[in-house]
Amino acid sequence: MKQWIGLCSVCWALAAGTVWAAPQETALDEVTVTATRTENTVREVPLSSEVITRADMDRLGAYSIRSALRLAENVNLTEGGMTGNQVMIRGMNSIHTLILVDGQRIAGEDTSETANVYELDRISLADVERIEILRSTASALYGSDAMGGVINIITKTPGRKIFETAVHTGTAETGTSFYFSPGRDGRFSSAFSADFSQWRPYLWRNSGLSPSSGLHGPRQNFSFSGRYDLSDRRYVDIRAGYMQDRMRMDYQDDETGYARGKYQNIYSQRETAGLSYHGGSARSEWTFDTYWNRLNKKETTMNHVVLGDVVSPDRIPKPEQTDDLRVFDFDRGQYDTFVTGARDTWKAGGKHLVTAGGEYRHLAYDGTRLAEAGKHVHVIENGGLTRTESETEMDFAAAYIQDEWRPSSRWLIVPAFRYDWSSRFGAARTPRIGVTYEMRPDFRLKANYGRGFRAPTLSELYMNFDGSSMVGMPGAGMFYLLGNPSLKPEKSINYEFSAEGERGRFFGRAAYFDNHVKNLINLQIIQVYPMYYEQYYNIGKARIKGTEMSAGWHISPEWTFKAVWDHLDARDETARTRLPLRARDYGSLQLRYDGKRNGISAVLWDDFGRRFLSRVETASGTYRYKNYSYHLWNLSVSKAWGHLSVSAGLDNIGNRKIDDMVITGKMWRIGSRWSF
Repeated sequence: MKQWIGLCSVCWALAAGTVWAAPQETALDEVTVTATRTENTVREVPLSSEVITRADMDRLGAYSIRSALRLAENVNLTEGGMTGNQVMIRGMNSIHTLILVDGQRIAGEDTSETANVYELDRISLADVERIEILRSTASALYGSDAMGGVINIITKTPGRKIFETAVHTGTAETGTSFYFSPGRDGRFSSAFSADFSQWRPYLWRNSGLSPSSGLHGPRQNFSFSGRYDLSDRRYVDIRAGYMQDRMRMDYQDDETGYARGKYQNIYSQRETAGLSYHGGSARSEWTFDTYWNRLNKKETTMNHVVLGDVVSPDRIPKPEQTDDLRVFDFDRGQYDTFVTGARDTWKAGGKHLVTAGGEYRHLAYDGTRLAEAGKHVHVIENGGLTRTESETEMDFAAAYIQDEWRPSSRWLIVPAFRYDWSSRFGAARTPRIGVTYEMRPDFRLKANYGRGFRAPTLSELYMNFDGSSMVGMPGAGMFYLLGNPSLKPEKSINYEFSAEGERGRFFGRAAYFDNHVKNLINLQIIQVYPMYYEQYYNIGKARIKGTEMSAGWHISPEWTFKAVWDHLDARDETARTRLPLRARDYGSLQLRYDGKRNGISAVLWDDFGRRFLSRVETASGTYRYKNYSYHLWNLSVSKAWGHLSVSAGLDNIGNRKIDDMVITGKMWRIGSRWSF
């Protein structure tokens, strides 16, 4: 309670002051294009936005998109063992967070179990200029999947001649990356990037399951971007990319004096290609783009039978120790996304900036997890085992319009409206309006109202997945994940109010949000014995509300202290229970140092959570719920010498371990970056 009072007091002090000093350099001055699809500062836009710059990433010693988001406000990254990391914004599920690269969707797993889980790690940080985060319902501009928010990864624009290489190593990962732009050659400029990394194994003990090594193995990313200038205001962008990873997860159990070791191979391959045309005049700017991307994923579970060797909980069997090897199960899936669209932004009078556009999107999935639920049903074989494979698809079309109206220098009013149509669920309409009122030069009030919409994914509708062997559970045919063709689209009504400001060396922000969700899609256990089944279903009514508070103090030009506290109340109002995999309270305490003269940057911070509700699996195959609270102290230091910089970090300094949350203890990392 004291923390709440303290933070509220800071925000009140910011609003109550009559003499305001010149604003300090903060992230509020950063430009964002995600909130309105036009360039505005974070200070101006009504929606809660945040920009993570390249300097922020370097200060953290970030080596991946996921690590770069660690200090983002109300963006919660939780580990999930086999399923990697979950991304939650304001308590909305991972699948409600739309991940974009330069405003474009990427193909990926489309279930609540894996959606967005791997996406952040499949994008190379070498090619990233900044990351923009939108913490609010954004369906009016981005359509389905943006009910919780948007993470837009902005890549570097080719043109400036530069070569950059970076290396890093640590407890979790080791890798090398390259970025090269030869500069302009007449009207053409281009850039190339490559990233090679190796994920290390770690021992993960989840309640009720055999110990696992976690995902580990090599990953490669390659990308190309090019720009051809047709004139001063017209150009064509070309982008292409290729990603490949070969991950593995090892399992162990002990049965009747024999140790049986399982391992799962996960092979993923992503291909992307896109073409955009940009044009403009003194009063208008327009864009036409089309792009395609594909994710091809193959999983094979192998079984090693080790005779006469009982394996300890701390040791995973190695292949050379086995007497028998066989295919235990396999799984295949191919996800395709094709999008074409256009938008135009023009000035309407002296006070209006209007953006209108439309898009067509085609989604297709072909894989074994559909079994016989799709079309073109056929049987495939691997190692003597057979699985049924089929395919399905869904089409979307949309049109939207937005007006940025500035009736005076103090007011910005942004109404928007979107019309969506899907081939399976018909039409949906999502209006939104946001208002920013600048009471004083350094104090603003913001309010937003919006409706959200998300159509069930193809997997949620038609999945028929036998996953017993895939997750290393003892026995076969014991675990099934089922889709539900009767699912209804999710719909939401969202309210948000915030106040923010800066006074001298102090800055602060306070926000309240309230999200009413109808037909929230979740998983439920429908049978435990003798077969274990989970199936997607609609929660009639859910409500996710909370407060965000932050306050900071520029102690000196080099030192800054910041405190963040997020309170969340996420409930299934139909069943009158809490929604799991969320904490009541999140926060961080941060002390930053930026030495302009000596080139040293550092940040010491504490990530803490209170009453994180985790779903824990028992040895009998049932679930129970347990609350966890934690403090995780972390330190990152970097030093720059001209074109060279080095960084080092230590995470979870106190060596906190919570197996059910995949908090595995102390982790170190070091890295360097050289550019010229």
